[in-house]
Amino acid sequence: WLQPWTTESKIALTFLEAFAWGVFALMLHEQVIRPLQTLANVVAALREEDYSFRARGAATDDALGELSMEVNALADLLADQRVRAIEATALLRRVVEEIDAPLFAFDPDQILKLINPAGERLLQQSSVRLLGRTAAEVGLSECLAAPNESLISLPSNSSSARWLVAQSKFREKGVPHTLVVLSDV
Repeated sequence: WLQPWTTESKIALTFLEAFAWGVFALMLHEQVIRPLQTLANVVAALREEDYSFRARGAATDDALGELSMEVNALADLLADQRVRAIEATALLRRVVEEIDAPLFAFDPDQILKLINPAGERLLQQSSVRLLGRTAAEVGLSECLAAPNESLISLPSNSSSARWLVAQSKFREKGVPHTLVVLSDV
């Protein structure tokens, strides 16, 4: 504005400078917002237990790139833990299916949540019919009321059959459960 140019030239130059600054601001905005949106999407996917998303173009020369690399490392760790948990669950299911002792798991409301084939044979019903029913409905309330490592007779069996009750408490997803294992004595 201090140059001896015409007013129209000064106004045109001012608009040109404002336009250039606007374009520069939009480009800078895009360069900052896009990686943050990507990281937000990756974290949201991790929260929903989808470990397939990753932040791309992570570089170690800036703080945002380091954050992207750490989020990717967290996603890798969570994916690895999920695989190990699935393998452990499959192994546990296999062991539970193969064990010859009747095994039952009850939630705090005494609702049957898990039964193995030996338990199905003892109660003479399939797991489909038993799961979701209370201990009283399936005839196992005495097992839950009995102290650990005590002897009981179940009404569904002959009077000579006696069972040793072994109980233990465990938590699944923060909810306490009771595991009951019966041994024929």
